[in-house]
Amino acid sequence: MITIDDAIEYIIEQMLSPRKTGHDHGLGDDDHSVIMINIIQNYIRREHPQVSGSELYQYFPTYSQHFLDAAHELSRRGVFRIGPHRMERNGESLKKCYVLTEFGQKWIDTRKTSGVPPMEPGRYPQLIAEYAKLFGSGFQQRATEAIKCYQAQAYLACCAMVGAAAESILLYVAINKSGDEIEVLKKYGQSGGAGKIKNDILAGKKSSERQHFEGIYELMKYWRDESAHGKQSNLSELEAHMSLFLLIRHATFVRDQIAVYTQK
Repeated sequence: MITIDDAIEYIIEQMLSPRKTGHDHGLGDDDHSVIMINIIQNYIRREHPQVSGSELYQYFPTYSQHFLDAAHELSRRGVFRIGPHRMERNGESLKKCYVLTEFGQKWIDTRKTSGVPPMEPGRYPQLIAEYAKLFGSGFQQRATEAIKCYQAQAYLACCAMVGAAAESILLYVAINKSGDEIEVLKKYGQSGGAGKIKNDILAGKKSSERQHFEGIYELMKYWRDESAHGKQSNLSELEAHMSLFLLIRHATFVRDQIAVYTQK
């Protein structure tokens, strides 16, 4: 079953694909009009290659909602201008009703050269929700704020919130190892507190265990510290995207190795 994430990915794929002739392309003649009916038809042709002509329209009720939701999400991000409320069965109401904004054109052009994949609005929060069952509401709050910042193109803030979410993982491990939540939180509130409880966690661990834990955590901490300073930062979408990826990787690693790092 198609999701909004699948629809966004396919829309971007169509925007990046070489221009085809006639109605087969998602862009209008001016390369700024976004013809959603063509994009949806192309998707239906891909999923149902045996269907052609007017038979395509019988699938519009199945797919149009997801593509309209995807177009709305891209409009919210500033990539498209917002289009109509809904699609009619024949799709006529969607012809050339979305337009790439100036930012949207740059956003699409960036993907031609950077290869940074889109951050999906649905799947990442689902992953976060799963890890929140282990690491708690503090982790979920900060990780959710990070993805919201990313989607709003606030990449500096995204990196800051990823670093905060990573510290929520740190707190979880420290509290479970110590067994004394009050004492851990007291130490965390001191100057350099995060570093102190990290050292408590890694005390007595093998060199390889220390390196695995510190490697990803320190990179996320660096991005957070970079975003917290008053000077201008060069953190871009690439760093923000990578920080979100590393947060999930770090959460997975700690979850799988929790017994190692909570052993006294």
